[in-house]
Amino acid sequence: MPLRAVCRSYRYKAIAIVAIIATIAIMNPAQSIISKLGGPNVVSSVVGIHRTRVSNWQRPRAKGGTDGLIPQGYHLKLIDYAASQGIVLTADDFLPVRQESAA
Repeated sequence: MPLRAVCRSYRYKAIAIVAIIATIAIMNPAQSIISKLGGPNVVSSVVGIHRTRVSNWQRPRAKGGTDGLIPQGYHLKLIDYAASQGIVLTADDFLPVRQESAA
């Protein structure tokens, strides 16, 4: 295979991988918020719970998680912390984005 074709193939694969990662972050608000705020250790200290409970927010319900949702009782604490650190975090960030089905 010519070098140009190989490079083109890898470029399209890289674009597809980035699109998948972006979709996962949108579908799992807990993961993107935890990452944005500095990880499970930081978030656990902000909300006052154990780090493993914060990590469970990213897991599916079938595995003891919350399907990527952060319990509502922690939203204001996390928004206030983000504001104090100069991190942009809004109430909309806590909502999963609904995927539109093809009609």
